[in-house]
Amino acid sequence: MEALRNFVQHRGLPVDWASPQAKWTDAGPDGLLEFSIELATAKSSLVEGGSFKKEVLHELDERVDLTVATRRYIESLSDVQSAVRSLIQETLERSRATIEGAHGRYKSVCNDCLGLTASQWDEEKRIEIFPLLLD
Repeated sequence: MEALRNFVQHRGLPVDWASPQAKWTDAGPDGLLEFSIELATAKSSLVEGGSFKKEVLHELDERVDLTVATRRYIESLSDVQSAVRSLIQETLERSRATIEGAHGRYKSVCNDCLGLTASQWDEEKRIEIFPLLLD
């Protein structure tokens, strides 16, 4: 995907096939019409550009389904993110506890003052940055 991103940045969109599709999610009255599109490129199109990484070209089929490739790439990024979150979970919890403790001490001195707790800040930032991951 990094090689494809680089290709798109310097050469253009490598879409050789675009196949729109529509299907009903249910035959009943509550069914919805679902639209999708299949996007694919030919390996030869990537070769013609001349700048696509040769070692990556050897891994590709003659027809590259861009939708599947993109989904797998995003899934892999999600797996990496989950692994990193697992690695830092304990440190994150200790950090939150430290901030919450400091916030509690501050609040005991200045009861009418406003402040944002670590967990409130964390939740606000997650909602702002990762809205789709909270579902």
